[in-house]
Amino acid sequence: MQRPRGRAGRGSGRAAVPGPTPAGARDRAAAPTGGTALTGGTALTGGTALTGSTVAAVAGLCAAIAVAFATSFAGRFVFDDVNEILTNPALVDLPPWRAMFVGKTLPPRPLPYLSFALDHRLHGDRPFGYHATNLAVHAVAALALFDLVRTTLRGPRLRAACGPRADVLAGIVATIWAVHPLQTQAVTYVYQRIESLAGMFVLLSLASFARAWAAGSRPRWAAAAVVAAAAAMASKESAVVLPFMALAYDWCFLDRGGWRERRPWHAPTGRSWSRSISWLHCLGAPDPTPGVQQPGRAACPAPAALSGCPS
Repeated sequence: MQRPRGRAGRGSGRAAVPGPTPAGARDRAAAPTGGTALTGGTALTGGTALTGSTVAAVAGLCAAIAVAFATSFAGRFVFDDVNEILTNPALVDLPPWRAMFVGKTLPPRPLPYLSFALDHRLHGDRPFGYHATNLAVHAVAALALFDLVRTTLRGPRLRAACGPRADVLAGIVATIWAVHPLQTQAVTYVYQRIESLAGMFVLLSLASFARAWAAGSRPRWAAAAVVAAAAAMASKESAVVLPFMALAYDWCFLDRGGWRERRPWHAPTGRSWSRSISWLHCLGAPDPTPGVQQPGRAACPAPAALSGCPS
């Protein structure tokens, strides 16, 4: 009678020959309770591997945004769109230095006005393209929020309770935020791209910061957080809250033992904050004359002297 494979026959004196082990069984054997699946492995700590639940959550988020704002493409230029975009002669040139750093009747914000100039070059006075850019900015911001929440739930403080459900929970949070009625003006009003861009870069900075320290030190993600912070400051002054948000996130969600390693990365973000504060003093009265100081304000730099003004 033939003996079963993988078991030593009685009295044979030969060592047992183990049969092939399924991959899932090997994984379960290699990861005991509290092992890498929930405590430091890339699968649940902000790693880049995509799972089926991640793809489904992202697809659902994008579909919800598309449905919620599908009618925005039919919108026209209104209010500040007309004066600051449609009839702004400073947007004709690329790059639009005067629009970016001096302004017309409203304060200058470098990156939003650069995006307006690019849209003006591509789409002229057709609002469809401007609305498409606004929606793309909002979608990127929502994806950044999804990644921030997902990484946080898989981080050291919350992974035990929320790690296995991080994709679903992050998808719910990001979708509610993305389609909330409070977002309507920022998405459908072209000029309010200023607010959307600032918010997008703030979320990208926080998401990059979370990824940088969720599973050890990742300097490239930390550097990306600093770059996104500078871009947020160049979009709107409201982004000055970002350094404090990063400190609060560090305190609430990251391992306290790694503070000494993370502390140097907070300094560049704070420097971008101080540059933004300096820009607030460079904002003159409506339609300021370059190089001429307005009452109670610092002189706004002329385009030729931009290198001397904080950026």
